Amino acid sequence: QPMALKADAVSAQTRLTVAVKIRCRNFKDPKKDWEQSFSAYQDYDSENNLSDVEDELVEQIVDELTENIFNKAFADW
Repeated sequence: QPMALKADAVSAQTRLTVAVKIRCRNFKDPKKDWEQSFSAYQDYDSENNLSDVEDELVEQIVDELTENIFNKAFADW
């Protein structure tokens, strides 16, 4: 999605967002089951083609999502 518009109404930055929905089930204590959506994003210069920066951006996004999901899943251990 376009983020920062320049004076000529052209986007200077674009945002790549990834969202996932996680359901965690605790078979020993079903009261601790949870379901939550997580999303993370990275902005990149609109002068770049997405296919040129996609691998790096997705890796950064997945790292952030993994950390957020891990923290949610194991916060009460």
